[in-house]
Amino acid sequence: MLDTNCQNVPCGASGAQARAGEGPSWTKKHFRTRAACRDFLILAQRLGSLPFFLTLTSAGDGDGAALRRHFQTFRKRLARKLGIDPGEVLYRGVDTEEGYGVLHLLVAVPPGRGRSARFLCSVEWIREAWEDVHGARQFRVVPVRAGASSIRKLSRYIVSQYIGGQDALIRSSGSRLELCSAKLRAAFLRLVMSDPARYAQGFPVTDEGIRNMRRHWWFTFRVGWESLVTRGQAWVFGSWVVRTLDGRLEYV
Repeated sequence: MLDTNCQNVPCGASGAQARAGEGPSWTKKHFRTRAACRDFLILAQRLGSLPFFLTLTSAGDGDGAALRRHFQTFRKRLARKLGIDPGEVLYRGVDTEEGYGVLHLLVAVPPGRGRSARFLCSVEWIREAWEDVHGARQFRVVPVRAGASSIRKLSRYIVSQYIGGQDALIRSSGSRLELCSAKLRAAFLRLVMSDPARYAQGFPVTDEGIRNMRRHWWFTFRVGWESLVTRGQAWVFGSWVVRTLDGRLEYV
């Protein structure tokens, strides 16, 4: 499904690729969307669920609002099929302008609840349910493999798939997840980049030393954020940072 050689997937460029002229550069919207998809998959892995990548097509009228509204109906029907509460069907998705509109979704069901320990809905059931709800036929449902490599590749695929001659990415939406919210992510980034200990890492005061120091700051943020999402704590420049019950970040 994930074509790393760009034979089936139009590649978008980010960072060094864009500067080298290898493809169109990403905007802040693309980076935020990829971060949200990656964080969702990291949290799903923490919950022990088996997320899947679901593509739902529009009925042909191009009504994006109806497409999103009918997905919520489909989500409730899926929850009834699995014997769980609709709020337990977690999702993160992007709307695109492909054709008459398409929803690309990451969906995860917490394990160990009723029949949801394993995903029991067949491809045929999903196709029939979506056709009944929206009048169109879904055409893809793929389980997501566990592991950091799969998370990294899939989150990039979801965004770069739609960076070509014309950006078809419209908006991103999903379940409200406090453990990996954009607000918490921004707060953790501010904490890392304002920590006085970030200058006490022993890098020489040279151009190369400063570049390496900044790379270390970013590495600390990326590794720390994943740890904060999965374990509720992060190691930041020699100190532990934890998320409190009311959502604040504190040193311990």
